[in-house]
Amino acid sequence: YGDCHPVAHIIGQETYKRSKNLEQTLAQCSNTCFDGCLHGALGAAMVEQLDVEDPDIDLVHMEPERIETIGAKYCTGFANMPLCHGIGHILYSLTRDFKAATKSCGVIAEGTLLDECLTGVYMQGVGGVSDSLVLGNKVPALADMPDNDYGYPCSAIPRSAPQNQHSCFKYLPPYQNILFAKNNIADPVEKRGFVKKNCETL
Repeated sequence: YGDCHPVAHIIGQETYKRSKNLEQTLAQCSNTCFDGCLHGALGAAMVEQLDVEDPDIDLVHMEPERIETIGAKYCTGFANMPLCHGIGHILYSLTRDFKAATKSCGVIAEGTLLDECLTGVYMQGVGGVSDSLVLGNKVPALADMPDNDYGYPCSAIPRSAPQNQHSCFKYLPPYQNILFAKNNIADPVEKRGFVKKNCETL
């Protein structure tokens, strides 16, 4: 995989430069090449939106703890909402852990910006999600997903963190679709039954 990651960086950068829309670009990136496309897109957005091109600030490859230390300045102000959303993507790609990634979002953001960061976490957890929430081959298997919990990962949010629920529920349908595929459930009526039952438990 020698050149895979840096080449994917360039693809992410160029895709972002064409669309100028970070969320749209991230939805087009896959998780291959160690998230290189994701990293390149966010790096390009940082340079454009914050004029940050410092070799010592490599946010997309930092440890989550380091992002927590310096990341708050990237999650302030309405203009930085797409960037804060992108940081949520990065946090999940680094940790592969909803609890750890959402905790880091809580350290660096609040209010609407926190929701943007958390949305990035849940969007990345389901593989990026292309337009209209159509699932493709890039959707991960999510090995830790319970076999019959159609509320996952939202059902795992502790009651002490209700602010996480809104962003998680936005992406609950794609997670449910992963579980439908895993359990060989294809009938639309049967799917709606599971979804309805899940809603009624909330």
